[in-house]
Amino acid sequence: MWRVLYPALAYWGVTMLVSLLFSAGALAYVINQYGMLSMERLVEKSTLLLSEYLYEMNIASALATLPLMLWFRRMDQKRAILKGGQRQFEKVKPIDYIPVVIFGISACILLNNLMNLSGLMGVYQQTADELSSTFYQGHLIVEILGVGFLVPVTEELVFRGLTMTRMEEYWGKRNAVLLSAFVFAVIHGNFLQGLYTLPLGLMLGYVYAKYRSIAAPILFHVAANLVSVTASELGYLDFMADSEPLYWGITMGMGVVVLGVLYVIQNRIWVKEITRPSEAPSDDR
Repeated sequence: MWRVLYPALAYWGVTMLVSLLFSAGALAYVINQYGMLSMERLVEKSTLLLSEYLYEMNIASALATLPLMLWFRRMDQKRAILKGGQRQFEKVKPIDYIPVVIFGISACILLNNLMNLSGLMGVYQQTADELSSTFYQGHLIVEILGVGFLVPVTEELVFRGLTMTRMEEYWGKRNAVLLSAFVFAVIHGNFLQGLYTLPLGLMLGYVYAKYRSIAAPILFHVAANLVSVTASELGYLDFMADSEPLYWGITMGMGVVVLGVLYVIQNRIWVKEITRPSEAPSDDR
């Protein structure tokens, strides 16, 4: 259990450490600028200052975690070699990754629309506003590089490349998809985000299990996050809110696309396991 969970716990721990460092920096800055205030005023001013750097804090957490996760992955490869050889799979043709990108885009729109239609965004409006301010408060190009690329790569290494892969060793592929999605949802730390990330995690786990390459869930995650970032900043999906029938129609359309892509992946992608000398490990898995 420890081997399965410590990558995700390490990710959470690094995030908490970065948060503490940023908080300490904000507190030191406030004291330097205003002197020793009352505890209430210190907390108020440092919290206000910290809220302006939440986006940078998330990028710093991903940057700090990425080399650690790559090291863990390298350890797993060495461990597999010592146990008799790392599992190797056929490479998927680049063209076969196109359904993954379409899957990520359509799943993002579908899940966001379903969240809005459920009314939960109104019930948890404060949480929704805080999440929006955390992820979408910087310059667009920085958001694209950070939330669009860096965060997906880091999270897929944590939750699919390490957590799900290790779970599969002990509990099988199906259980690994389910359990890794649950851990993915829980680690995000709030109910509203968990409702979105749980089905997203199931889709990411399914894609990883089918393609047997970390590139597949990374592409899915990048596609979904880029749609979310650019739509929030540029507003090109705002037209959906012009009428409720239109919103429902697009939501149902995205549902059909998701089912269609699932059908294509299920019936087209068959990755066979192959045997290679253990001295030549691959990075596909």
